[in-house]
Amino acid sequence: PYFNVTFKKFDTCKGDDFALFIVENVGSVPFRSAYIKVTDQKANKSVEQALNAFDQYVGCVLAKNVAPLNSGATGYVTSPGFNWAVNRDKLRAVIMLCTEKDLKGTCVTQSIDVKK
Repeated sequence: PYFNVTFKKFDTCKGDDFALFIVENVGSVPFRSAYIKVTDQKANKSVEQALNAFDQYVGCVLAKNVAPLNSGATGYVTSPGFNWAVNRDKLRAVIMLCTEKDLKGTCVTQSIDVKK
């Protein structure tokens, strides 16, 4: 199992910014869960969450349901909302995708620096 990740954009839901990442399954097995942690290195704060789908959100609205993330497919991983004025050019995201639900099975982790 392996994936590529790219930062797409910042979006807003209920007044809080969140980060949206695109994940592409370039391995041969489906992914069924994800974990994301985004750290604001300037403020020394972070947000994290576990997900059992790779859904696309536009603002607060679910735009596309993606589960599981099959081989060759593209999905989305979103951070929880930042409850502070986030430093958008000093973020590091750690994203882990797993082959089973609830972060079980084989997991692959990547880190990415976020630039505006």
